[in-house]
Amino acid sequence: PKATIPTRKNRPPKEPLASFDGGSSNKFKIWVDKHKRYPRKAKKLGLHGRVIVLFAIDETGKLVDAKVIRGVDEILDKEALRVVLAAPDKWLPALKYGKPVKQTYTLPVIFEKQDKK
Repeated sequence: PKATIPTRKNRPPKEPLASFDGGSSNKFKIWVDKHKRYPRKAKKLGLHGRVIVLFAIDETGKLVDAKVIRGVDEILDKEALRVVLAAPDKWLPALKYGKPVKQTYTLPVIFEKQDKK
């Protein structure tokens, strides 16, 4: 059999990525920003910055394998991981060829000095 080279005409339709609460991954970022807490100790120490969290949405829509891949300080890293893991199970898995598949995400959790929470 001859291999088919993907072209615009024979390319499969775009399959949906994992989505949070009926929206995009951006909706999850909004949820995280709303529910994160700036630790008092971090504020006292003047800590701020961007913590990068890697996680996956598995075939069942469950958030799994969350870990900090680039941190700022242990205090902020723990809070970023806490808020990601505290998310409600409102994910729909990504699809590939119509079947649910695991998909990874990286999410920056930003702690700015003016954060009020």
